[in-house]
Amino acid sequence: MFSSSNHSEKKLFKDFFVLKGIFLILLLIVILILFTVFGEYYDIDRRFSSQFFVLEKEWFLSERFPWNWLYDYGVIPGILLTLISFFLWLFYRTNSRFASLRSYFLICGFTPIVASLIIVNIILKDHTGRPRPREITNFNGNLNYKPVLEVGIPGKGHSFPCGHCSIAFTLTSGIVFFRRSVKFAIFSFSIGLAYGIAMSMARIVQGGHFLSDAIWSLGIVWLTLLVFYYFIFKPPLNELNPVENFSKKQKFKIFSSTFIFLAILIIFIFTRRPFYKNHFSNFEIKKDIKQLDLYIPENWNLATDYLSNINEGKFFLEIKGFAP
Repeated sequence: MFSSSNHSEKKLFKDFFVLKGIFLILLLIVILILFTVFGEYYDIDRRFSSQFFVLEKEWFLSERFPWNWLYDYGVIPGILLTLISFFLWLFYRTNSRFASLRSYFLICGFTPIVASLIIVNIILKDHTGRPRPREITNFNGNLNYKPVLEVGIPGKGHSFPCGHCSIAFTLTSGIVFFRRSVKFAIFSFSIGLAYGIAMSMARIVQGGHFLSDAIWSLGIVWLTLLVFYYFIFKPPLNELNPVENFSKKQKFKIFSSTFIFLAILIIFIFTRRPFYKNHFSNFEIKKDIKQLDLYIPENWNLATDYLSNINEGKFFLEIKGFAP
C-alpha cells in the first residue's frame, strides 16, 4: 500500500514537473513576442541605438574601454563555463558525495554550445538576414532597417540575435542549482545577468546590434535552459540515480559519439552557408570619355539608372548566395 502511494506521488510530481516546464517556456515566448511588438511600435531599437551615434563621430564609444575589451575578450567566461562544467561532471561523476550534481553540470556545459554556438551563431545569425545598426541608412549605412521578426535575405546582415550577448548570458545558467543552493543560484544568476547586460551595451554602443537582438539572445539562452532542465536532463528526477563506473565499451561509445558530434558540427560550420556582400561607390566620368562600356556576366542583373549624369557614375555590386 505504501509502495503504491509512493509511486503515485512520484508520477504526480513528474507530470507536474513537465507541465511546469511547458508553462514557463510558453510564458517566456509570449513575453519575448510582446516585447518585440511593443518595441517595433515605438521604434525602440533605432531610438535606443541613436543615443550612441553622432553623425560627425559615428559610433563614438566603440573603441573605448570597457566596450572594446568586452568585444575582444568577453566570450572567454562563457567558454570557461563549458570547459569547467564538463570537467566537474567528469571528475565528480563517480563521487558519491557530488554525483547528484551530474545533471546540473551537464546543463551548464551544454547551454553555451547549443544556445550560443548552434542556435544563435550558426542557425539564426546566418539566416535571419537582419542588417546591423551600422549597416542601415539611419546610421550612414546603405541597407534598409529590418524589423526583428521580418524575414530577410539569408546572409544579408548578421544582427539577429547577438552572438556575444548570448554566450555572456549563458553565465546565468547557474540558476539551475536553485534546489540545491538558493544563495549560489541567485548569486550566479545575478552575475551572469549583469555581465550579459554589460556585453549587450558593448555591442549596442559599437553599432553591432540592436537592443532587441540582445533581448532575444537572453530569451534563447533561457529557453535552452528550460528545455534542458525540464525535458532532457531533469535534475530533480535523476539526481539520485545510482553511481556507475564506465566500462571500456561505454568509454569508447562516449568518445566516439563526442568525436562524431564535433566532426559534424565543424563540417556544418565550414560548409555551405548563406552570405551577402555589397559594394557601393561613385566614380568620375571625365569629359574626354565619349563612350562607357560595361562588361558583366550574362546572368547578372544590370539596373538601367547606373549613370546619374554625364560627369558621375554610381557603382553598386550586390552578391548573395551560399558558399563555404
